[in-house]
Amino acid sequence: MVEEPEDVHKLEVPDRYHSAYMAVSIAAYRYMEALIGKENVDFWYCLGPFDLACLVRGQSRFFADIKLRPELAHKILEIITRTIIEWTKVREEVVEENLNV
Repeated sequence: MVEEPEDVHKLEVPDRYHSAYMAVSIAAYRYMEALIGKENVDFWYCLGPFDLACLVRGQSRFFADIKLRPELAHKILEIITRTIIEWTKVREEVVEENLNV
């Protein structure tokens, strides 16, 4: 969580396969696929940039940032958007890998 505006520099796009959330999600997908079949597993859900920004910064703080510190809000959205793009690539690779088996 970005408590203070100066903490935004701590945000970074996570490693595609080794960040905790991504690795756990891939493992959960593979487990569910083995258990109930890939046709029954939806692996495409993802929050949007504003939703994630509100989780990272807090809704009130993020909305205040949009008005009072737009450069900070933009930086947060930039990092989050790049993260969503990386996450989408991971999901595509994992699902495609499993479709080709």
